Amino acid sequence: MPQQLFEKSLESFDKRQESFEKRLESLEDGQKNIAEDLNVLKYNFTRFENDIIPKINALFDGWKQHSEQLNRMEEQVSKHEEFIIKRIK
Repeated sequence: MPQQLFEKSLESFDKRQESFEKRLESLEDGQKNIAEDLNVLKYNFTRFENDIIPKINALFDGWKQHSEQLNRMEEQVSKHEEFIIKRIK
């Protein structure tokens, strides 16, 4: 009888150990997936910093120059408009 109890305990222990090994393997796989996702995020962030931000800055600079040019043109048109109005009166 004690031998049977020992064998059942051993079987139960083996099953638990297998279960823990499966869970550990699952956790390790999850950790690998997280590490891969982190590497992708690092790559995308670096690309964003090095490629996209300078392009956005260049577009903003172009928009700013265009806006300044329009303001200068508007001032010139206003001056001409005033001159024409004075000539008409």
